[in-house]
Amino acid sequence: MEVSNHEHHVLNQGNAGLPSILQRQRFHANMLREDISRLLGQEIPPKFSAPTREYLLELYRGLSSKNGATRCAWMISFEAHAERMIAALWASVARVFDCSPEELRYFSAHVGGADPAEKYHVETTASMFDKIVTSDLSGFSETLLASYRRHVTWCAALLS
Repeated sequence: MEVSNHEHHVLNQGNAGLPSILQRQRFHANMLREDISRLLGQEIPPKFSAPTREYLLELYRGLSSKNGATRCAWMISFEAHAERMIAALWASVARVFDCSPEELRYFSAHVGGADPAEKYHVETTASMFDKIVTSDLSGFSETLLASYRRHVTWCAALLS
C-alpha cells in the first residue's frame, strides 16, 4: 500500500508534524483554494457562515466521539457524501468554466483521469466498518443515516 504525502510527513515528524499538514501544498483544501483562485482570477478567502460553523462543530463532535462505532459512522457518511458533493461541484464547475478536471489540481486528484481517488476514500472508510463495528448495528445504522442527513442539510443550507 502506498503511503500518502500527509502520512509520510507524519511518519517523519510524528505528532509534532500534525499542525503543519494544513499548510502543505497538497492538502486538499489548499488544492481547492488554488483551483478557485485560478478560475476566478483572484484569491477568495474562506467564509464560515453560521450553517458551516454549526456543521463543522457537529462533524467534530461525531468524529471525536469516544464511541468507535459513532466515529466510524460519521467518517463513512462524510466520505460517501463527499464523493457525491465533489462530483456535483465538478459538474457545475465544468459547465460554468468550460474546463476539464485535469486542468485543476483538486478535481484532477478526486474526479479526473482514469483512476480518480475519491472512490478509494469511500472504499477505505467503508472498510473501517469490519474492523470497528462489532455490535449494536442498529445504533450504527441510525448514526450513519443521521450523520449523512446532516451533511446533506449543510449543503442545502449553503445553496439557500
